[in-house]
Amino acid sequence: MRICLAIVVSLFLAPFAMAGGSLSWAEVCQRLEKDCPKLLVVINQCFDVNPVGGALRLGPRSSDVIEGRAETGARVPPYVFDCKVKGTTGAYPLTIEIGDWDDGWKFIIREKQLKKPAE
Repeated sequence: MRICLAIVVSLFLAPFAMAGGSLSWAEVCQRLEKDCPKLLVVINQCFDVNPVGGALRLGPRSSDVIEGRAETGARVPPYVFDCKVKGTTGAYPLTIEIGDWDDGWKFIIREKQLKKPAE
């Protein structure tokens, strides 16, 4: 019974703990320049990154805010931006996800899933 109650409470409070939010590539560059400049060099040499992306935004009930490790509204990794290979033209067909996982900063590139037109 306690497990069910904990699940219900966590589902109810989850939207208040974190939400999405837009983020500028310039803000991410500042963070990477400080934390992992070599990774930033690789990304900037290989990809044109859309100037606006997204990240989780901490709410007032997130554990990081409650425990004093972050402020309400702070954007936290993973950071997600559309991108394209440097020198190509047109839309941004790729997505780059940059995160600070257990063993350091990493990025993942994947092809965007385009919605198929309804038949």
